[in-house]
Amino acid sequence: MVQSIKNILIFGILQCFLFALDNDRLIEIKKSTIDMDLVVYDGRGSLLIFWSVPDSIVVDEIRVFSKEFGGEKFELLSIVPNDQPNYLDLDCAPGKRYFYKVEITDIYGRIYGSSSDTPAFGTCRDIQESKSFDETITSIHQLVIAHLQRELNLIYPYTNFRPALELLSPMITSNHKWIEVFPLNQLNAFEPAIPFLDDAIQDSRLIETINSYGDTYRNLIYVKPSDWTTLVNETISSIREEWSNLIRQYDEALNLFHVVAPVRIVGCKPVKNGYDLKIYFFHPEQIENKDVYLISNEEFVNVEVNEERNSNLVTVHVPDSWNNADLMVEDVFIQNFPLIIGDAIVCTIEGDLIPMDSTSHGIIKVGRKKFSLGFNEITWNPFSRKLGLELMGEADMDEVYTIKNNEMILWEISNPIGFYKEYVDSTLILNEKVSFPVIITLESMFKNISKPIEYIVLDSLPFAISRLPDGKSWHYSNSQTLGSSNHLSDSRINEEFVPELFILYQNYPNPFNGQTKISFDLLQDAIVNLYITDATGRIHDKLVEEEYKGSGIHNYVWDGNGRSTGIYFVTLVAKVNDAPPAIFSRKMIYLK
Repeated sequence: MVQSIKNILIFGILQCFLFALDNDRLIEIKKSTIDMDLVVYDGRGSLLIFWSVPDSIVVDEIRVFSKEFGGEKFELLSIVPNDQPNYLDLDCAPGKRYFYKVEITDIYGRIYGSSSDTPAFGTCRDIQESKSFDETITSIHQLVIAHLQRELNLIYPYTNFRPALELLSPMITSNHKWIEVFPLNQLNAFEPAIPFLDDAIQDSRLIETINSYGDTYRNLIYVKPSDWTTLVNETISSIREEWSNLIRQYDEALNLFHVVAPVRIVGCKPVKNGYDLKIYFFHPEQIENKDVYLISNEEFVNVEVNEERNSNLVTVHVPDSWNNADLMVEDVFIQNFPLIIGDAIVCTIEGDLIPMDSTSHGIIKVGRKKFSLGFNEITWNPFSRKLGLELMGEADMDEVYTIKNNEMILWEISNPIGFYKEYVDSTLILNEKVSFPVIITLESMFKNISKPIEYIVLDSLPFAISRLPDGKSWHYSNSQTLGSSNHLSDSRINEEFVPELFILYQNYPNPFNGQTKISFDLLQDAIVNLYITDATGRIHDKLVEEEYKGSGIHNYVWDGNGRSTGIYFVTLVAKVNDAPPAIFSRKMIYLK
C-alpha cells in the first residue's frame, strides 16, 4: 500500500514536471524573437521604419513600439494593417534618438518580435524652411508640381499656372485634356504662358533641386534613401514627356474649340418627371442677346446662362413627355438630342452617346474612351428593317461584348478578333414587333460585370454612318465598308452601288486551317470577279473571273493548303451594265 502511494506520488510529480516543461515550451513558442529585417531611416520631422516578415508566418496583427533614448521601456506606437511593411513616426522631437521594435501575432495566436537587445534606431532632424514644408504631399509627382507652382508664382505672379499643372497628373488619362479638363474659358488666354511653363519644366536644374528635398520629404513619401534619386529621375522624365504631348495637343484643342458650336447639349440625366439636360455655352459671346431654347413638337423651354456662376454649364429640365429635344438659337437648328435612353449619358463633341462617368473630370468629352472593341460603322434601312453593324478593335481575350436592343440580345461577340486591328460585322433583320425609336447598346462584360460602352438611336440615323478615320468621329456616308477599314471608301468602294449591289460575307471559319467557305449575296445580276490576294496584293487564286452571275447567294470553298501562314484578302468585284464596278474586300487569317 505504501509502495503504491509512493508510485502515485512519483507519477504525479513527474506529470507536473512534464506539464511545466510543456508549458515553458508553449510560452517559448508564443513569445519568440525572429530574425526580422528592421530598418529605421532618419528624416526631417519624421522617422521611417521598414520591416520584413518571413513568408512562413501568416500575420494577424502588427504592433510598432518605440522608446526615446534613455527611456525605461518601449511604448506602443500603433497597430498597423497586417500587410503593411512600414510605419511613419511624425511625433518625434527634433534632435532626439528613438529606438523601435515590431511585434507580430500570427493567426494561431503565437507572438514574434524583433530584437529588444539590439533594437533599430534613428534620429529625428529639424525641418528646413518650415514655411514651405507641406505635409499633405504624398508622392514625388506632387512634390515636383508644388515646386513648379511655387517657382512660377514668384516669377509670374499674375498668371494662373495651376490648371495646366493639374493636366500633368498621372491620374488623368484623357487624350483630350485641354478640352475635357482645362477651363475652356481660359484656353485662348493661356497660350502666351506656355513658353514660361515649358522653361520651368525643362530647366536643367530641376532634378538637382527636387533631389535636395529628399531629407525633408523622403520619409513622408515612404521612399528609401537608395531609391530616391532613381524615382525622382523617373518622375521628372514622365512629367516632361507628358508636357511635350500637351504642347503638341494644344493647337489641335484650340482649333477644335474654335469650330465647335457656340452652345451644345453635352449630357442628360433622367430625373423624376423628366430629364435634366446639361448644356454648355462654348462661345457665349457669339450668341449674346439671342434666344436659346429647346423645342419638342410644339413645346419649348428657354435656356439662359447663369452669369452669377463661374461656369458656362447650365442645367435645364424638360418634361418626360419629350422623346427628343432640338437645341435652337433663334431660328437656327444646332443639335438634336434623344431622350429615350434610361441611363445618364454624355453626348461628346464627336457625336458619341456614352455613359456618364461620375468619377471623371468634368462632363465635356471630345469622344468615347478607346475600348478594345467599339462601334465603327452602322447601316440602317428602315423599310427592310435591315441593320448592319461593324465593330472595330484589338483583341481582349478577357471580355465578352454584347449588342442589345433594350434588353434583347442581338449579337454576342466572345473573343471575336485576332491580335491585330480587326473589323467584325453582322447583318440583322429587326423584328416587326420592335417599336421605334430603337436603342442599340454595346456592352462589355468582364468577370460577370456588364457595363455599357456606347449607345446608338436608329431612327435618328441616315442609311449609313461610319467613323472616318477609323475609330474617330462619326460621319454620314452613302456607302458601306462593313468588315474592313473605312479608308477603302475613297479608293476601292463605289458609293452608289456597294450598298445595293451585293453583300460579301466574312469567310467561315476565320482564322482557318485548310479550307474556308466564302459566300456573297448578289442583289442584282452582275458580271463578277472573285479572287484571293496576300497582304502585298499578289493574286493567289481566281475563284471567279468575268462570269455572269444571277442574283442570290453564291458559295465557294478556298483551300489554303500548301500556302504560307498569314493574312489573305478575298475581294469581290461586281459590275452592272455600264456602271463603274463595285469592289469589296475581307481579311482572312490562315493558320497552319
